[in-house]
Amino acid sequence: MRLQLTTVLFLLLFPLAGFSATEDSTTVSRFPWEFLGAPYVTVDPDFGVVFGVGLGLQKQPWTSMLIHGAVSSKKQSGMTFKGETGSRTMTYVFIFREWLNPAGIYPDAGALPDPVAEALLQRMEVKLSALRRLTSDLEIGPDIWFEFDQGIDPRTTDGDPLDVNTFPRFRSGSVAMAGIRARWRTTSATRPTDGVVLDGAVRAGRADGVEYNSPRTTVAVNLWAAYAKPVTDRLRLYGRIRFDIQSEAPTSVRYSLGGESTLRGQYFNRDYGRRLIAARFQAPCRVASDVTLFTDIAHVFLPFFPTWHLDLELAPFADIGAVGDPDYGGWKRTRVGYGLGFRFVLPPELVFTFDLGFTPGGAGLFYFDAGETL
Repeated sequence: MRLQLTTVLFLLLFPLAGFSATEDSTTVSRFPWEFLGAPYVTVDPDFGVVFGVGLGLQKQPWTSMLIHGAVSSKKQSGMTFKGETGSRTMTYVFIFREWLNPAGIYPDAGALPDPVAEALLQRMEVKLSALRRLTSDLEIGPDIWFEFDQGIDPRTTDGDPLDVNTFPRFRSGSVAMAGIRARWRTTSATRPTDGVVLDGAVRAGRADGVEYNSPRTTVAVNLWAAYAKPVTDRLRLYGRIRFDIQSEAPTSVRYSLGGESTLRGQYFNRDYGRRLIAARFQAPCRVASDVTLFTDIAHVFLPFFPTWHLDLELAPFADIGAVGDPDYGGWKRTRVGYGLGFRFVLPPELVFTFDLGFTPGGAGLFYFDAGETL
């Protein structure tokens, strides 16, 4: 049986480095660079003991970059590098992911059932967009997406080795597509605080994998909508819904439900298919402002670092979603999750999120992310 307890063993947020960009030795740039780091250690039944770190870099008004890396006792390892940069006329959006994550084949029923089989799922993903600003709110431009996934060392729950082709989920597969992306936003897409973000992309390309005799043409449509609204000077409401559709994709690179980006409270990639719909609601509430405790601690060891003034937020949340696939009998059952999150914010956009998610009848799962996932 899996460990049925989630424990945050250690959590410490402090600047690992901090500096300001300068034009010369006496003049500070109008928009200084800011840098923040957050190491953490957690335990949960999905990834075991996790050691990780999040790093953020921002220079207003155009640049925000976030890095998240982790290793775990269940052989998880990897890194995500994502962000935006640009100018008054262009925005460049990028995501690079390279991860080994423990993944399972789960029964459809049950809150958090034991898996039928497990493997390490290797994933490499690249997404790039070059968006030209047509108006103050509307951006549009070319977009590319490449993803490769494969299972490594699949085993039964008793530890007996399995052939990697036993389950389609563990077979190697890839997609390579290009298309058009458009984004209309009246608030930051990195940290929505007051306004609307509508983000859509249509891509076409090739899908290939062990389960195909030859590469196939594929088309994907992705639509995201988010809305954030302040209720008081401390409390804001946030909602998001996403729709994803693929025409062709090997099983390993199909959309998945479960995890910080889709549904907190469920195992990583519990369900998968070529159709996905997911929504979330959360209510971040600022409980402290201008907090310097973490940098005060850092100054004991590194007195030359500047002092950052952080905001701390609590964020109760609820997620709901489902995946479907014509190859596997249509839509699977709807999943729900709920819990409480913590936000460490270096205004205006650097944020690290720590969420404890539950599903009805199941134990808690812990999630870390750098940046508030749309």
